Amino acid sequence: EYDKALEYFDKALEINPDYVDAWNNKGLTLNKLNEFENASESFDKALEINPDDADLWNNKGNTIKNLANYNSERAI
Repeated sequence: EYDKALEYFDKALEINPDYVDAWNNKGLTLNKLNEFENASESFDKALEINPDDADLWNNKGNTIKNLANYNSERAI
């Protein structure tokens, strides 16, 4: 259940705000919920902590693509 997962990621981030994996997984979960802007913010937080992680950049790029696709579908 995505909502429960988000709860756990937020709890982990309360304990350790620099926990890159929690930010990344939160972003991935928000992507699944079509919450692309929030997902992008999560990836931004992760990238602030670890800017050299190629997977994070990839996830951020996928999120931007998903947001563009989502917005163009809504405009039709």
